[in-house]
Amino acid sequence: MRAVAFILSAWGLAVAFLGGCSGRRESTVIVYCAQDQVFAEPLLADFTRLTGIKARPVFDSEAVKTIGLANRLLAEQSNPQCDVFWGNEELRTRQLAARGVFRATNGFATFGFRSRRIVINTNKVSLAGAPRTLAELTNAAAAS
Repeated sequence: MRAVAFILSAWGLAVAFLGGCSGRRESTVIVYCAQDQVFAEPLLADFTRLTGIKARPVFDSEAVKTIGLANRLLAEQSNPQCDVFWGNEELRTRQLAARGVFRATNGFATFGFRSRRIVINTNKVSLAGAPRTLAELTNAAAAS
């Protein structure tokens, strides 16, 4: 819980001082949230309790998650509507930053961890011959 409180407090400072996506400084922030609503709502409530800033979330459907919100940010780029983008795909966030979607400093922070694992069937590929890098994994020679 301490980690969550720290993240929420830091988030509150960022929203208050940096102005988030839209540059507004208000006691209510609009949060474009790709996190599952059932998990996000208690954290947003803690954020409000800790900072006094009300978080008004805009959730996306389960089918499109971050992609729908990212497309919305792109569509609203000239007239931002959100203060905080809580995505769950770091690559998509970096793509948005590269397109200048975020405020003038184009800053964002990442936190959390999501690991990916590759399972190698050693009956088909020897452990010594298994790919060790993404380049090896996507190389046609490695796949044969």
